[in-house]
Amino acid sequence: MGLGPDLAARPFPTRMRGTAVAFCFNAPLWISCIGPLIAGTLIVGLGGYGPAATLVGLFCILGVVAAPFPRETRGKPLPRTYRRPWRRASLTR
Repeated sequence: MGLGPDLAARPFPTRMRGTAVAFCFNAPLWISCIGPLIAGTLIVGLGGYGPAATLVGLFCILGVVAAPFPRETRGKPLPRTYRRPWRRASLTR
């Protein structure tokens, strides 16, 4: 299975964790079903496997070149990007 769903669910509160794990595990499966359609379109549109593979390879090279430039987050706390709708305002003060 891997650690992906487990690590992806850690930022979520316990009440939402099951939904988060299910979404993080199944969303890539649904997104990946578009891949063969895009591959076929590229092969037909660019005139063969060679040009299509070159275009896809350029995206991989772009990812390797861009990898050193994101902002460093080591040692910083996770941002609070979610609201807690199940808590009443009077309890959080």
